[in-house]
Amino acid sequence: MAKKLDAKINKYFNEDIDIYNPVILKEWVEKLENENPQTVEELEEFINKIDSLNLKINDIVADIYIKMTCHTDEKKHEEDYNTFQKNITSYYAPKDFNFKSIILNSPALNEWIKENGETAELFHKILKNDHDMFREKNVKLEIKESEIAIAYTSTIGGTTIHFNDLELTIPQIDAFMKDPNREVREKAWRAKNDKMIEHKSKLNDIFDNLYSVRVKMAKNAGFDNYRDYMHKLKGRFSYTVEDVYNFHSSVESEMLPLILKINEKRKEKLNVDKLRPWDMGVDLDGRVLRPVETPKDLIPKTISILNSTDELFGDNFSSMNETNLLDLFNRKNKAPGGYSYPLHKYGASFIFMNAVGLHSDLGTILHEAGHAMHEFAQADHKYTSFLSLPMEAAELASMSMEMITMDNWNICYTDNSDFEKAKYTQIEESLKFFPWCMTIDSFQHRIYTDANNSELREKVFLDTMSRFSDSIGVDWEGLEKEKKIKWLNQLHIFEIPFYYIEYGIAQLGALSVYRAYKKDSKKAIENYKNFLNTGHKAPLGSLYKAAGIELKFTKDYIKELIDFIAKDLGY
Repeated sequence: MAKKLDAKINKYFNEDIDIYNPVILKEWVEKLENENPQTVEELEEFINKIDSLNLKINDIVADIYIKMTCHTDEKKHEEDYNTFQKNITSYYAPKDFNFKSIILNSPALNEWIKENGETAELFHKILKNDHDMFREKNVKLEIKESEIAIAYTSTIGGTTIHFNDLELTIPQIDAFMKDPNREVREKAWRAKNDKMIEHKSKLNDIFDNLYSVRVKMAKNAGFDNYRDYMHKLKGRFSYTVEDVYNFHSSVESEMLPLILKINEKRKEKLNVDKLRPWDMGVDLDGRVLRPVETPKDLIPKTISILNSTDELFGDNFSSMNETNLLDLFNRKNKAPGGYSYPLHKYGASFIFMNAVGLHSDLGTILHEAGHAMHEFAQADHKYTSFLSLPMEAAELASMSMEMITMDNWNICYTDNSDFEKAKYTQIEESLKFFPWCMTIDSFQHRIYTDANNSELREKVFLDTMSRFSDSIGVDWEGLEKEKKIKWLNQLHIFEIPFYYIEYGIAQLGALSVYRAYKKDSKKAIENYKNFLNTGHKAPLGSLYKAAGIELKFTKDYIKELIDFIAKDLGY
């Protein structure tokens, strides 16, 4: 039964922290720094205290970030965010290092690990990696990086484009890519890209500043390049950089041929000589899928879909709605994109997105709901600030939710032909995501190892686009200016670098979940819930195993999966 979520009372630290004058935080920290856990019981208590304080601080920055992205025109939220970075992050980061040192140096640590098994072993591995990677001189650089990245969010979030006598946000003009009139699509596509070309110099300056800061951080930590630094910093224990390169190659050899066939079919059905970038989003039957009559219908329809999949999912989402943890609809002065931000005080998430009434809104809200269900499932787990969800697992939760709910999308699409089309589109679009995923990841690998200015970046991006996109049947002739700035639209490159291959790994996993669902839907959902409930109590490979699939992206594995998808799509 859905009900408003109550904020949890922090067992150890219940007073509010004033980010402008964090006296109480400093008092707490000083007491903790003087602790010296000697027994297993004392160590357990100390870890629980640090975990509680970490989660409290995480919730403070979550609240600020949510307000800042929901209202990009209100500069106070940006000021609060910068103040948090200066007064809290800069102070607490070295203290957090000290707390980890206390844990690692405790004489009771080995016994504590022995008593707590696999989860404690993973805890120790992550903690030691974080401890080893910490450099105090990087704290100010991380704050500076965050401040610079805000300029990207503000620029894109505040952008409007004059089109057909309207002032449109970027998500609103993107909706015209669905227009059956090719001239309208082209005009909208060019209007958006003209605006991005206007921003090109500013966005390149922003990235140059980010690049400089990031390279310094890597050097400070003893790494030759930022790519290797981030691989280690992210704790990617389950795969290597070479594995990622092999993933790129496997997608190139095993997926691109099928995607080319799909696009050739698109060209034929559209009856055009060449597929152009503005031809890739339009519905082939000329009918735009609209899951709801108005965007605000999205919430009750989503609740019904989740409830039909599993009652717990529907109840959880309803509770988020009752607690005002949803901001779903596009408007001016709202940041781009979508996210599900964990709120530990509720054991849930805040979902942010930019719905405009298209089919993609349904996929987005279910995707973010998958993240939220992960937070509900691990709400009572211990040590969650230390054992934060690996992104490859977090994205498996979100992408798999899209897959396992598809049979209930007839709640939105009462016309059977629309229902079947929506499901077909979901699988097709999941497959067609891979070339762009590999483009963005490969691009970042290259620019952080051998391209250090805007001119070289453009060359590298064009090379990477050529590798993964030029062979799938899309013609960019005469659009070189637009092609070489396409990466500027990808906020991850600016705000969360090297967070993209996780989407590819997880999407591969989600397609595997879909294959399992087609064989036995009930068992697949049980496995999915088991995976959610496992949280991060085990290594990544074990988490995928809990979902009933493998953490694998070899050429043979991808070929086997693509053969299944090709048959499912009728190729």
